[in-house]
Amino acid sequence: MKARRIPTVDELRDFLSSALLDDGYGFSVTETDRDGLGVVEIAGKTNDGLRFAATIQITTIYEADF
Repeated sequence: MKARRIPTVDELRDFLSSALLDDGYGFSVTETDRDGLGVVEIAGKTNDGLRFAATIQITTIYEADF
C-alpha cells in the first residue's frame, strides 16, 4: 500500500505549468517554463495585445488541517 502524502514542490510546479496555459479575465497565458527550484515563469498577453511575464515561486507546501 502506498503511503499517503501531499504533493512535492516539483509535482505542484509541474501541475501549475500546465494549468496556467489558459485564458484569464482580460489576458491569456501563452507560455510557461519551470526550473528545479519550485519556480514557474509565465508569459502572455492582454486582450489589447500588451505582452507580460511573471515569475511564480512556490515557497512552502504544508499539510492543512481543514
